[in-house]
This record gives sequence, C-alpha cells and structure tokens, in this order.
Amino acid sequence: NSLSPALFHEFRERYLKTEDVYYHSLWFTGSGYPDENGIEGSIIGNLKYYSFLVVKYIILPSEIDFNGTAELMYPDGEERPFFPLKYSDGEISIYENAYAIPRAFIVDLIRYSASYKEAQAAISAEDFDISNEVVLEKPLPVEIEGAGQGAGKAEIVEYGANRAVIKADSEKNGILVLTDIYYPGWKAYIDGQPAEIYRVNGLVRGVFLNRGVHTVEFRYFPASFMAGLAISGVSISFMGLCFVFGRARGGKGVSDRSE
Repeated sequence: NSLSPALFHEFRERYLKTEDVYYHSLWFTGSGYPDENGIEGSIIGNLKYYSFLVVKYIILPSEIDFNGTAELMYPDGEERPFFPLKYSDGEISIYENAYAIPRAFIVDLIRYSASYKEAQAAISAEDFDISNEVVLEKPLPVEIEGAGQGAGKAEIVEYGANRAVIKADSEKNGILVLTDIYYPGWKAYIDGQPAEIYRVNGLVRGVFLNRGVHTVEFRYFPASFMAGLAISGVSISFMGLCFVFGRARGGKGVSDRSE
C-alpha cells in the first residue's frame, strides 16, 4: 500500500507477518480449528504488538475457540491470556483484547535508540512494557526520572482525519503518546504553542509534557498542501496585477481617444 509509510511495513513484517498463509492477520483471522501455528496462534504469540496497535477486538469463525488456542500455547496457565467472548451468532465470534493499550496515554520511562529500526527491535525485549515505557530516537529537553508506572491521564476529546485534540493531566514530566503512525506533515501544539513531535517506538507519535493539565492538538499540514497554497497565492497575485495593469492600459486608451 503506497499510503502506508515504510516504518509500518517494517513493523508488520517484523511482528505481524504469518508464514505459509495467503491472507494477513490484520484483515482475516481463523483457520477453521484451534491452531497454535495458525493466524490465531500468531495473534496470541504476538499479542504485545497487536495490543500496541490498539487491536481491541478479534473476529473468528464461531467454531474456533480462541481461548482454547491460548490453552494449547500456555498449557501450564502461566501468563496465559484470556479473551472475553463479546458476541457470537453461530457464524462469527468476537473476542475482546483486554490487553490493548489506550489510543493516548502518558509515560515517564524512556529508552533511547539510534534509529526507528533499532527502536522497533527494542520493544521486543522481554522486560519492555508497552503500556508504561517508550523508545525515542532524540533526546528530550530535560531528563526524566521515571518509575515506569504511568504518569497521568489522557483523553481524546476530538478526533478526525487531519486533527486530534487530547486533554492531558500529567502527574510529572513525561511523554504523551498518540498511537497513530508517525508521518511527515503533522504538527503538534501544547496549549496553543508549537511542540516537537517525537517518533515513539519507531512507529507512532508523541510529545513531551511538563507536569500539569494541558491541551494537546495534532494537525496535519503536509508540505504539498503548503506549497499549493503558496503557488495559489502567487498565481492570484499575478492575475490581480495583470487585471490592474490591463485596466490601467484600457483606461489610458479611452482617455487618449477622448482627447
């Protein structure tokens, strides 16, 4: 998909790709029976990454027992995930992923990497908690001494294709994460003031917040759009000058003929 940035493709290939199937788990799930080697097993095995992408619900054919697959993969019950069944009609079943992280959240535990590829690799560490820490590629304006237990509350109050507004109450200095893909053209404003956008975990967007209550706004202003506005402005100005010049010449001609 030409509309998807390369960093998302790399994330998908690294963590979400399922071998030996012609469909992809992001738009089709279920192989007809509980199978730890099938797509449903892949989702459970890579639950950390699906949860990071805020995959909240999983749809399977009704004959599939998703929790049965989890039992196959975790026979001793240790750290076995459980997926509440939210709907079933005999054809499909919808399971809830209670481990999906919020669309927006605040953390105070920071790791650093040299590139987005290294950042994506870093989150696979067993001790990395996707809901309480992040990996950045650029240093913050101040050092944060985080405890990795969250740093406040965030609520999305407006959300559209080109704009998102978040109300944040940060208990300490931290990073507000919006789990939308990092992409050029997005601008951030904190309480109306421009703010730098950091690439988080090699994939999504975040901004640095000082302690306190803030309104954070993300707006999409692609360079092509701004260039188009500039070209349009120049064109309109040029047409205006031509019109004024033409009127001036026309007026002079009428005056000359009247003499």
